[in-house]
Amino acid sequence: MKTIHVHFVCTGNVYRSRLAEAYLLSKHLPNVKVSSSGLEASGNKHGPISWYAARLAKRHELIPHLKNLWTQTSPEIFTNTDIVIFMTDRQHEYAKEKFRFDKKSFEVWHIEDLNKADFFGTKDDNDLRRIEHSEKTFEQIKQKVDEIAQKLTHANR
Repeated sequence: MKTIHVHFVCTGNVYRSRLAEAYLLSKHLPNVKVSSSGLEASGNKHGPISWYAARLAKRHELIPHLKNLWTQTSPEIFTNTDIVIFMTDRQHEYAKEKFRFDKKSFEVWHIEDLNKADFFGTKDDNDLRRIEHSEKTFEQIKQKVDEIAQKLTHANR
């Protein structure tokens, strides 16, 4: 059976794509390789992972499946993948422009990042909003990963 390589792409590879990667890896699907990267990861301002992604990874027992550092997206990454999943249309458009991404096997999930404009007021208020927003985002990620895991399971039969 052929191994299918699924690759998740977001902006910084410190939140959405990393959680999607870890969650899909936690399913231990046979003949499925999983990776993630960020289009602007090398300019990362959040360190190895955002605190709210680390919080979710711990809460959902994904730490064993979480890679230690972000990965910068490159054209070479796309040549070695079977399915590329972009978190938003912006990432897909950026990959087409900057990396000449032209694969036919991709998805756009429309899962938005935490918008800095949504956070104002005291640090405690902002942290609570980030927790609430990241919980909702992770539920979207889980639902989409569960759907693709089901497709991959059927494809490998």
